[in-house]
Amino acid sequence: MRYRPAALVVGLLLCLAGTASAQVPVSIPRPDSLAADSLAALADSVNPTDRLLDVDRQRLVRLRPLPRVGGGDLLPAGSRIVLTRDSVDWAAARTVSDLLVRGGAYLWRAGWLGRAEMPNLQARGAASIEYIVDGLPWMPLGADSTAVDPSLWSLTLLDRVEIERGPGLQRVYLYTKSHDRQAPRTTVGVTTGDRGFSQYAGIFERRWGSGIGLSVGAEYTGVNAAGAGTAAGNVTNGWLQFGWTPSPRFGVQAQALIQAADRDDVLPADLGATDTLEYGVDGTRTNTQLRAFWRQQEGDLGARVDALVGRTQWGSDSLDQDIGTMGVIASYRRPTWSASLTTLHHTEWTSLDSRLALGWAPFGKLSASLEGVYQEHGGPRDSKWGTARVGLTFDRGERLFLGLRLPMGVQLGAVARDGRRIQTPSLADAVAQRFTDLEGNLSLDFGRLAVTGRYARLDAWTPTPYRAFRRVASLAPVPETEWLGVTARLTPLSW
Repeated sequence: MRYRPAALVVGLLLCLAGTASAQVPVSIPRPDSLAADSLAALADSVNPTDRLLDVDRQRLVRLRPLPRVGGGDLLPAGSRIVLTRDSVDWAAARTVSDLLVRGGAYLWRAGWLGRAEMPNLQARGAASIEYIVDGLPWMPLGADSTAVDPSLWSLTLLDRVEIERGPGLQRVYLYTKSHDRQAPRTTVGVTTGDRGFSQYAGIFERRWGSGIGLSVGAEYTGVNAAGAGTAAGNVTNGWLQFGWTPSPRFGVQAQALIQAADRDDVLPADLGATDTLEYGVDGTRTNTQLRAFWRQQEGDLGARVDALVGRTQWGSDSLDQDIGTMGVIASYRRPTWSASLTTLHHTEWTSLDSRLALGWAPFGKLSASLEGVYQEHGGPRDSKWGTARVGLTFDRGERLFLGLRLPMGVQLGAVARDGRRIQTPSLADAVAQRFTDLEGNLSLDFGRLAVTGRYARLDAWTPTPYRAFRRVASLAPVPETEWLGVTARLTPLSW
């Protein structure tokens, strides 16, 4: 594997941040130069217990970070899975790919740890998952410009994951960490395992009362080949964020995310064979983002505008790519309805990426939403589709007709999506595919036991093969298909 300067840079940033947080220089005069009555005051001024208690008090003081952008639309119950930091820690997930299984996706794994993990929802391939990181779409780039490999992300650097579910499509919102305490926070993690598996992570976060925040983090994951075979690889993630929130109504933030991947090709046991089981990746991706927000009033209600500018770069020995993104997200939220309009321009492949979303909840039991998406990909090529959702919820023990009470909580939902879409705009010969997808779902919650059933009917579709799995025959065109899924959750003990 070749030397990676990006890994060294993020490592140095982490070391500098850790040094700044862990070492507080204290100048202590010589005891023989002090008056007798000043010795007690000196002891009190450097008392480590007092300093520790002072930091602990700062931990209870909340400060204002920038509010999350995107994912704030009003949706019917059961439309979205929300995984907070605690949920991610308890999920026993190693990568973002592992979390997507909760939304019903199937994972194509290229082998053991450290290899590609490509999600596939209801045979739609790369078109079945969309990723939005802190408000901006995460576009496929580099060695594979048709699909995103979510196993390259570091879960350590994420604070929240939201999975919006629907027939044939999941929209995944990823949010980086957002420190909201006056006390600084440092996170260090070390993991080792078989085949030389190693993972080292460190994060430093700090926010001041003036509204200024600074965060830096890095994670390295590496694994050796099996015996004398192939499939060795390593991935380094780096993160740097600087923000200023002088008031609850205004703030700015700049951040950079770095992914440096070096994964070897996977070859058969006979290294003299010419076939390749999985193609590796070798390059560095850098995502930089500048964001400013304004809202009408403090809190989530009222008008809000987020302006975003981003740049995505890929560099390797054989390929260099550079894509810019700029746009605005305008939203308005009331207790019973919401509206948002997203308009983005990308300098490559998709010149216009727009989305209008409306949500309505006239009372607690009934809720509905509408979404329209329109994208221009250059020339006569475009994508446009609409999504309608409706949901009905009854709480456990709620009184119904004739005084009867429900022994369980009930959620009923339906989703319809219709339109046409180009799943890989980066391919010049890709054409729009027409589809009409329907889904119905029923959830029963008995308290300790919860069961959810989903039935979907999806139109015929021709998925684009993953670069890592070019020879997988099941990623071929599929006819109109019906899908039935059942999930259950058992909670024998209550925390």
